[in-house]
Amino acid sequence: MGKYYVVADETGGVITAHYKNAILFAELMDGWDVIWEFSDFEAAEGFLLDHLSGIVPRGCLLPERLELNQIVTICGLILEQMS
Repeated sequence: MGKYYVVADETGGVITAHYKNAILFAELMDGWDVIWEFSDFEAAEGFLLDHLSGIVPRGCLLPERLELNQIVTICGLILEQMS
């Protein structure tokens, strides 16, 4: 069983399976403080979805599932819903 890492800030977040990648994603994102470690993908996904639900505007839909190494941003979610 591997480990999963979540990097999140006030604009979105990402889940990755490698700590080196988490550091790289953290450098791309502004305002990050912590890289969170989880023992399974579902726990990491639940954490990030909860984080996203607290930062997206009211009425903005969240994805049902998140993908590994895919940065999810507020802006991206809004643009997705507009198309």
